[in-house]
Amino acid sequence: MRTLASGFSLIELLIMIAVIALLSGMSRPAYLAYLDRSAFSACQ
Repeated sequence: MRTLASGFSLIELLIMIAVIALLSGMSRPAYLAYLDRSAFSACQ
C-alpha cells in the first residue's frame, strides 16, 4: 500500500510564489504613493 506524502508539491509552491509576487507587485505602487504623500505632508 502506498503511503501519503505530507507537505507541498513543487507545483503548489511555485503557484504560491507566483500569487505572492502578484500581490506584492500590485501593492507596491500604492505603498510608493503613500510614501510620497507622507513626505509631502511632512514638508508642509
